[in-house]
Amino acid sequence: MTLNDWWSERAEEKYWMVAPPKGNLGPALMAPRHGGDHQRLEWTHEIVSLVEPGDTVFVWDRSAAQPGITGWSRAIGPRSVELRPRTVRGRESAPIAQWVMPVSDTLPLAHPIDLAALRKIGSDIVT
Repeated sequence: MTLNDWWSERAEEKYWMVAPPKGNLGPALMAPRHGGDHQRLEWTHEIVSLVEPGDTVFVWDRSAAQPGITGWSRAIGPRSVELRPRTVRGRESAPIAQWVMPVSDTLPLAHPIDLAALRKIGSDIVT
């Protein structure tokens, strides 16, 4: 799988967004490095391999009363590949290689940014 990493030559492009199931990022970004049994490798998995220490990771909380960006974290590294078990349909599977990028504690935003607010400034963000 080949990503169009248009941002790789732009030092100012160091922002990422994740949408963890319960709005909590945890201690690390993790994603499979290779597809395992019954698992398809997604482009979003490969993205974790591109996050660098010092990058900012925004957290989209879809479980909040008003879903939106509710916090942020900093990638602290170092990125590694580790064998970790996966849970599939409630059962633990054999360990598979995963990208692991440690991150700082998630810091909550004083004023979360919901979808309506993002739409108001969307063209400014894209520019």
